[in-house]
Amino acid sequence: MTYLPDVVILLLSLHRYMQNSVTFHFISVLLLLKAEVKKNCSEEKALFFQEISAFNDEYGLLNNRELLIANEVKSEIQKLELEMETLNNEMKIMENKNVKLNVLQKQKEEAKEELLLLQSKLQAFESKRSEAVSRTKLLEEEKEQIIQKPQTDAEFLRLKKELEAYKEDDIESVCESLRTEINFLQMVCILYEMGLK
Repeated sequence: MTYLPDVVILLLSLHRYMQNSVTFHFISVLLLLKAEVKKNCSEEKALFFQEISAFNDEYGLLNNRELLIANEVKSEIQKLELEMETLNNEMKIMENKNVKLNVLQKQKEEAKEELLLLQSKLQAFESKRSEAVSRTKLLEEEKEQIIQKPQTDAEFLRLKKELEAYKEDDIESVCESLRTEINFLQMVCILYEMGLK
């Protein structure tokens, strides 16, 4: 049908160019064109009927429309039920994951609390340790002072001078008295050291 105007235009233009000399040729071309147009029309007609038939089959225009609608509704209901079951399964899985996640969250919180407790214990221990280290240093310094004290003590220096003075005198008797006095002072130092500790 759409080829008809094109064919007419073609025919008219052919008619102008071939008026007298090519009449026979013109008629044969026209017959060929007519056959081709007829063939195209019959192909399009067959295609149109096929499409109409497929459309009728798809939408049930020639069959029982209610039966087709019922089948479509049933298939849609089955599809929705399947989706609902899938969603329910996913919800159960999510609930299980949520329970596990809650347990893990609780364990994490407990671990954090334990970590904070251990950190505070570590801080207390570090402070006690540093206190003990500084106390040890102080005690070491006191010990050194106590060890040095007899040599710098006034009583010790006085006795040392007396000893030097008595060297020329009766050294043995003076030496004996000084030994007892030194022993006495050493005892005092030892008692003094014990008292500090």
